[in-house]
Amino acid sequence: MGLFITTVSQATRHAVYAIERSNPTSIQAEGTGTVGIVAQFPWGPDNATIEPTDASDRLMTIAPPGMDHTGSGYMCVSGKAWPDLRLARVLGSAAAAAVGALPNSTPATCVNVNLKFKGVAGNAITHTVKAASDGDANHFDLDVSVVGASGSTTDVFKNINFSGVGADSVVDCSAARLVGSIAKVLTGRPVNGTYASTGGADGSITSGRYLGTPGNGDIGLALFEGSPDIDIVFTDDVSNGLRAAVNAGLLAHQVLMGDRVACLNGDLGQTPAAARINAATYQNTGAFYVDCWFKQKDDVDGTERLVAPACALATVMANLPPSTSAAWKGQPVRKLLSFISQLEYARGDSAGGNTAAGICTLIKHPKGGHVFEAFVNTAAPASPTKKRGTRTRMGIFIAKSITNSIDESVDAPNVEIVQNDIIKAIHDFMAGLKNAKDVNPLGLAHVKDWSFGDFAAANLTSDVDDGRFFIPLDVKTTSGMEQIFLSIQYGENVVVKVAA
Repeated sequence: MGLFITTVSQATRHAVYAIERSNPTSIQAEGTGTVGIVAQFPWGPDNATIEPTDASDRLMTIAPPGMDHTGSGYMCVSGKAWPDLRLARVLGSAAAAAVGALPNSTPATCVNVNLKFKGVAGNAITHTVKAASDGDANHFDLDVSVVGASGSTTDVFKNINFSGVGADSVVDCSAARLVGSIAKVLTGRPVNGTYASTGGADGSITSGRYLGTPGNGDIGLALFEGSPDIDIVFTDDVSNGLRAAVNAGLLAHQVLMGDRVACLNGDLGQTPAAARINAATYQNTGAFYVDCWFKQKDDVDGTERLVAPACALATVMANLPPSTSAAWKGQPVRKLLSFISQLEYARGDSAGGNTAAGICTLIKHPKGGHVFEAFVNTAAPASPTKKRGTRTRMGIFIAKSITNSIDESVDAPNVEIVQNDIIKAIHDFMAGLKNAKDVNPLGLAHVKDWSFGDFAAANLTSDVDDGRFFIPLDVKTTSGMEQIFLSIQYGENVVVKVAA
């Protein structure tokens, strides 16, 4: 018999045996900085979640230099410190990819350059056929380029052979930013010159193209159903005409998933009174309505452009622990919002009325920069005890961390030794969160206090026998220091009891 056995029943001799013990259950804290945006971009795939490797890859995918860098989607993404940004590109159902037709001397098309993605932006891409680098007259080099105010991007292909003399080329386009494939139509060589792309189209954009079909994971917001690690979702400027339907869809997505929050945009040019009426349509602890729009300088020539504000709140939330308010007035938040050059409106005292209505309002900070007046969800008017954004985010954080960590215990024997393993893991996790408030409450997720409830009362024998196990957990989250009062006495007759 080997050194290790797996069950006690294998031990048939009077001897010493080794049994490998599995690791006890432990709770792994979930991340809280993964954000998903659904938006119209000039470039990129339209039927899959885009997960860039870094900021450079992100911008090269959705808007390579040479394409438009001033649209709402691009402005929502650029210039911000995203820890992990996922993207879903919106196109109409009739969207099409442009094609570059390269003619031979007849002239007849002998090569088609099929562009990588759909969209009208592809029509600006040109194809330059040149003499081959290897000097073979039957071969050709090809530069596929887009040039514009934002710069230029070129895919370079060398020594392509479709002449019929020697083996046809198999052109590798896997690293290309503009080209999806290069296909031979007729045997021969295209004539040197520069040729246009045609046929690219965005199609008609509707709210359905933004939202997709809930539960199907097909397009738009529904693509994010397959990403359980996403914590925050929002959109670019969908237009005032589509706003109500898209906001309702964002809220429905949040309710369906339960593991994330949604940031909603109001209309451009909206008064505070109109914003409060609108926000009341979306009352939910997982929804955050953001007011007002802001101006941001584009990266082309520094022109200030109005940007839908949900991206500002999503940026701050993604960079703070869930127990720290996105309305923190500290320098780290002002730095996160440094992309804001000015606000559409200075809300003044109306920001307080917005807070009562469950609206997160951008304001100018006295020391410079911008911050949020308050971090409240849209449920504030109806459920004031549940209004704080930190309560919502910590609830999701704790629930996701625990449920995702103990799922391996599902269908394990429903007996005390297994239950106790789960209880201990949760105890250790919650104790760590409580300890964090005394270590680094601004930088670490934390709770003020917690306790288990009565396990015996929560778990009736009939429930246990029927395969259920309840874990009663009570958690006290911290509030932000929303108001600070200086109680001061001053004047000639004040008696100072202890001199400084």
